[in-house]
Amino acid sequence: MIEPTAEQIEALRKPRLRDWQHETAQELRQRFPDHAVARPPEATGALVARAVEVGPSYGVTSGYDVRRLAECLLLYGPAFPEGEHDAWAKRILRRDDLGGREKMDAISEYETFALAFRGPGQ
Repeated sequence: MIEPTAEQIEALRKPRLRDWQHETAQELRQRFPDHAVARPPEATGALVARAVEVGPSYGVTSGYDVRRLAECLLLYGPAFPEGEHDAWAKRILRRDDLGGREKMDAISEYETFALAFRGPGQ
């Protein structure tokens, strides 16, 4: 059996990742036009790339969850979860007892319940 080298695997991975990032950026611009309109398309792509970069440090690694993290970066700003109003998210993302999906679910629940009653940054 022939085994691919690490270089061959990486060569195959890069174009797929680039395509996924581009598709995700387009999707975010369509789903959140009010937030995306203030940024050039490349800036939305940069937010997706940032989510890919920082996601693993929080245990957020699946495409679905990285996309959700990119949504947060778009909605709350590129400093998320390190921004001054993001302490709630930082606490969730730093939890060791939750996996990536559970962390992103907890963020969604917080957005739905806590932010709905008081608004972001309050």
